[in-house]
Amino acid sequence: MRSFIKSTILVLIILVVSVIFISPQAFAVKKSKKNAMTPEELDKLTVSVNRLVKKVYSSSLFAPSDNDALFEAKMKVDTEIQGDSVDPAFANLVYKIAFILKEREFKDDAIEYYRTLMDKFPDSPYVAKAT
Repeated sequence: MRSFIKSTILVLIILVVSVIFISPQAFAVKKSKKNAMTPEELDKLTVSVNRLVKKVYSSSLFAPSDNDALFEAKMKVDTEIQGDSVDPAFANLVYKIAFILKEREFKDDAIEYYRTLMDKFPDSPYVAKAT
């Protein structure tokens, strides 16, 4: 009976130690993969933002659904560019969203996005346009 209790305690200790040391790393990997946008999602977001840019260039009126699409695009891009290593593919989206915001007369938001572009993507060709 005592050997059973000792082996059970040993197994529990090993389990607790493995959870303490392995779990945070596994959780961080899962979290980073969970937040990362898939190429399909990036393409869909790019199409949505491009459609909004076309509306701005053609001086079309923004429907409420367009405002929702802009807000959703902002939220997705903000989530993706929070870290230090940012995919350079997002420079284009940040620039286009800043442009849309500027044309829609959301000047403070546009300035913030242009600054984000300069900070996160200093080597991007869009930086010259943003300044």
